[in-house]
Amino acid sequence: MANYKLSIITANGEVFNGQVESLVASGELGSFGILSDHAPLVTSLCGGPLTITQNGKKNYFAVSSGILEVNDQNNVLLLADFAKKVNTIDEAKTEGFTNDGK
Repeated sequence: MANYKLSIITANGEVFNGQVESLVASGELGSFGILSDHAPLVTSLCGGPLTITQNGKKNYFAVSSGILEVNDQNNVLLLADFAKKVNTIDEAKTEGFTNDGK
């Protein structure tokens, strides 16, 4: 599977920067996924889990509301008030809602 660059940035700095195969995030209208060569897009995020696949392994992040941009150069930028790497999807679900920048 092809990779693309993902950067996750909060007000406190960069949380993640690397090549990923895919991501699944929570948007205003439900969950959505991004694969390599996705069409350019700007969308808002809801607080909740973010799952990224990197080298075939799933990694989880708790993310507050924010904005995700896919540009025409196959780069994805996620800006959020809060983002933190966690061990499980259940932690990501809990942390993303309780730490929504408040």
